[in-house]
Amino acid sequence: MEVLLHKGCGRPESRTMTLRPAGPEDCPLPLPPGAMCRREGRQLRLALPYGEGRPFPLTELFCLARIRTMDGRRWAEYRFLGRDPVPPEEK
Repeated sequence: MEVLLHKGCGRPESRTMTLRPAGPEDCPLPLPPGAMCRREGRQLRLALPYGEGRPFPLTELFCLARIRTMDGRRWAEYRFLGRDPVPPEEK
């Protein structure tokens, strides 16, 4: 299953990114159900479901998350270079 992640916070834009379900081989950290990812060379983009009334995904890395919208739902997106988390891209 592939889904499209609309770039932008809260509103879709013309650029999209194809994601696939993420598993333990993609990230050494425990992933919540519904985690999605995309590999871009050595970089991994990880999208984790996020919503009000639910714990923030990967709380220990919250300062590196960027909130995105995909199919009308909110997601916390993280980037990793190799096994190391990296700051979000500039808008």
